Amino acid sequence: MSHFAGYLTLRGLARDNLAESRVLSAMARSPDLRVSQFGSERFWLACQTVPTWRSDDAMVDSHGRVTVIAGDPICSATPERSFNAQEQALRADIARGSVQLLAASTGTFCAAGWDPQIQSLLLATDWVASRSLYYCIEPDRLSFATSLRLLRPLRT
Repeated sequence: MSHFAGYLTLRGLARDNLAESRVLSAMARSPDLRVSQFGSERFWLACQTVPTWRSDDAMVDSHGRVTVIAGDPICSATPERSFNAQEQALRADIARGSVQLLAASTGTFCAAGWDPQIQSLLLATDWVASRSLYYCIEPDRLSFATSLRLLRPLRT
């Protein structure tokens, strides 16, 4: 099972290196799993990936948009496509800030997408929230994580 955690600073504040290191320490409890980090001026995301046969859980496209999917969405809107083609279509949809394909997906998943050009963050879960995605809105930050253990270090 893959996990991710991140935050978006509000009101133009700088990123919080201490919070980032606390999340990375919490993720280090499983040292055999790879951790990827993505960030910009206002946004930071860490993704702990369990080795699987599919592509990485987090990716950055040619426009700098970050998408992360944890779990296994099955895109019923494109059943004729292979799993990898469905995953690419879902990532492109999330990167555009759309939930059209996610809404038509079954399976258990949660996802996040960040578009640095329009400063937009998208958070989504499957329709029954089988894969948890916790969030906390504070005056200076919106934090999110797939587990409370990873959300706690991000709170101000």
